[in-house]
Amino acid sequence: MIGALAAERPAGGALWLVGGAVRDALLGGAPRELDLAAPSGALELGRALAARAGAAFVALDEVRGVGRVIGPVRVDIADFRAPTLEGDLAAQLDANGLTAYLGPPGGYVLEFSNGLVVYLSGDTGITAEQEAVVRRHFGANLAVMNVGGIFSTGPTEAAWVINDLVQPDAVIVSHANEAATEGGEVQPGTKTATFIEAVEVPVHVPLSGRTMEFDGKANCVAGC
Repeated sequence: MIGALAAERPAGGALWLVGGAVRDALLGGAPRELDLAAPSGALELGRALAARAGAAFVALDEVRGVGRVIGPVRVDIADFRAPTLEGDLAAQLDANGLTAYLGPPGGYVLEFSNGLVVYLSGDTGITAEQEAVVRRHFGANLAVMNVGGIFSTGPTEAAWVINDLVQPDAVIVSHANEAATEGGEVQPGTKTATFIEAVEVPVHVPLSGRTMEFDGKANCVAGC
């Protein structure tokens, strides 16, 4: 099915793998079905893919350009609802009564009653907002920084964000997409270890079953 898909994809045409197949691949599993998104022409591509693979094709929504290839691997394919992938995701959120900021800059800033200000990076890259908004406007003194390097900054990029842009007093390393610890100890050669070595402020590593607590100055007072 993948070979047929590669053969039918228009030259230079963008085609995005989305949905559960992405999760399965990241977890090392074999996807049982594929969800694809195309800027346009999804129905035509689906029909051509089915013909090449000797599979059946069903148009699920002719107006919105949604179809399904039924074969050894089920493939759902749909047109974007906007000119870009980000716009398509935003349109789907809006259709379900939800809102979110979609684009390269992401994350949240939380202010607590004890004075603690926490930056949660989320899955994002290096952005100017990390300095201008997170540090200069909100003055975040604790960061929770994703370092996985797949949908977010990797360990060296994340370290630069912490050292040069956000400049918090402490950081919790997050979302490394790896088995970073064993017996409560960070394993050498992991992305978590690389991040810790490069960061200039205290780094706290989350462990299962342990809750970390911080005072207003980002000092860990329990669970670290």
